[in-house]
Amino acid sequence: MALAAVQFLERLERNQVRPARRRWDGRLTGTEVTLYYGCSGKMLNDDMIGKACDEVESRFQELSNAEQNSEQPPPLLHHYTSAEGLLGIVQTRQLWATNAFYLNDTSEVSDALGFFRSELESLKLGEHASLSCQNIWLHSKDVPLDHFIVSFCKDGDLLGQWRRYGSRGTGYSIGFHTSALLAAAQRERNSFQGGCTLRRVKYLPDQKVEMMRKRVEILRGILEPLRDELEFKDEDGYRRLIRLWVQINASLHPTLALMKHYTFESEEEWRLVRTLWRKPVPTVEWSVQVRMIGGKLAPYIPISWVLPNSPESGEVRGVSEVHCGPSADPELKEKVVRDLLIAQNCLGARVVRSAVPLRA
Repeated sequence: MALAAVQFLERLERNQVRPARRRWDGRLTGTEVTLYYGCSGKMLNDDMIGKACDEVESRFQELSNAEQNSEQPPPLLHHYTSAEGLLGIVQTRQLWATNAFYLNDTSEVSDALGFFRSELESLKLGEHASLSCQNIWLHSKDVPLDHFIVSFCKDGDLLGQWRRYGSRGTGYSIGFHTSALLAAAQRERNSFQGGCTLRRVKYLPDQKVEMMRKRVEILRGILEPLRDELEFKDEDGYRRLIRLWVQINASLHPTLALMKHYTFESEEEWRLVRTLWRKPVPTVEWSVQVRMIGGKLAPYIPISWVLPNSPESGEVRGVSEVHCGPSADPELKEKVVRDLLIAQNCLGARVVRSAVPLRA
């Protein structure tokens, strides 16, 4: 952040921005820069910034809700996993949502940010605010927000997924009733602070640009009328502006978790995205746990997938089927899965053999 602030000041000089009075004492801590401008115009105050932040959060959420309502998930969604993963999911009756930054391809988030940055350039703000806005993504680390993801595919028997998760004939895909996943999302929304949604992943550049453009249009309606006020004149004004940039990052985060490179389009992926606000002081209620993935530690949140029974019964509902990936011994593989499902009272779930040959 110190480097970004220095670069910002240098750009002001190159663009011949000459405030009547400026003092920078070099004290840079976090996102704070002691920077003073003696300019005329309206002052940016806490009430103004508070209202702008509330409007950003509200309008982004309205847009996300509208997008979600327009998506129609299939009746079943399949989660690919290993033998160890299948055992854990069925025995614990939980899915483990992994922090988005610890997934296999972290470039997904940076790719999405690139589309957002490109659209931001169309905003018509004042000179100082425009220069600051171009570095808005640098404040994402200041957002006390994490996203945890469980991935699903429409198809439960995909060759590409077996190659990724089922090497040496050890892969499985668990077909969940979508109603169970939607119920899980609703329970999570009612528990810890944050949200939980089931959303379709976007792959194509046009889809990503459209999503970002809609959000930038919201920002245009909120920020451009405040063009004069956003031209910060002193240190407090700069800090208030950073508060707005942090809020925009926080409101954008759930959208970033829905984007993936176009080469994976055949997966037709859906994601259960659990958003969690990090508490400033840790408490015993903190739901994040840690596990090993590929020899590295990764944070995750357990999410129950079980559908409640009505009337109450001993059957565990939520799983519709389990696909056994390509194997040298398909009969034995299917038999042990049946035994597992019966032992865990998943009596309505069927076992399906993959149509993909082992050597495919």
